[in-house]
Amino acid sequence: MTQNTIASDSDLQYLRNTGTGVVLDAETRLGINASTKTLLPIQRFGDAPHIAGPVTTVRFLPKRSSEKPLTSMYEIMQNSGAGSVIVVEGHGYSGHLFGGNMAHMGIQTGVEAVLLDSGYRDYQEILSYGLNLFSSKKETVYPAVGSLLISELDVPINFDGVQVRPGDIAIGDDDGVIFIPQESYTEVMANVRDMAQLEEEMERLIREKQPGHKIRELLATKKNRKV
Repeated sequence: MTQNTIASDSDLQYLRNTGTGVVLDAETRLGINASTKTLLPIQRFGDAPHIAGPVTTVRFLPKRSSEKPLTSMYEIMQNSGAGSVIVVEGHGYSGHLFGGNMAHMGIQTGVEAVLLDSGYRDYQEILSYGLNLFSSKKETVYPAVGSLLISELDVPINFDGVQVRPGDIAIGDDDGVIFIPQESYTEVMANVRDMAQLEEEMERLIREKQPGHKIRELLATKKNRKV
């Protein structure tokens, strides 16, 4: 389950430094819908590096009987490889699917981040380990044991309103998370770099107090130019 990623280390570092806003503008320009709706980091990044990495997907489903889970989150983090982003489809479950011991394992195995559309527990413990955790739910003591189990790995999932596939690239910061579909990676990256240059030009126009019509023209370029 170790990810072979289409993104180079330098690309991933570029995306960490660039952040989600520029990626969102680039994908909007291309007609790609890959941004989450409610996901946020449990701790603000501030000046700390943002996250970027290849996706491993995990699907939880309600138990039907006495069936056993396919695997555990501990094994998934061990096998995904350093730098992976674990994306967990829990169907908005209110109970916790992640906790402090799992965060410890994530740090030990070099996981880049864990993304949940469900609850978690052990908030302070997770913070102490320094794992990058994003969730659409608050911390909770409500248990998950016996209700859901891991049913599939590395399959397309519906995550917080976005179709996510294994091998996609996840980028996360204080604003949330966005994905780059692997089949569109080269095109998206070209437009991300172009959009970043246009953002620098926008900052220059504002700093130099240029006329508003120049900013309006640049906004049109940001929206319509594809590279």
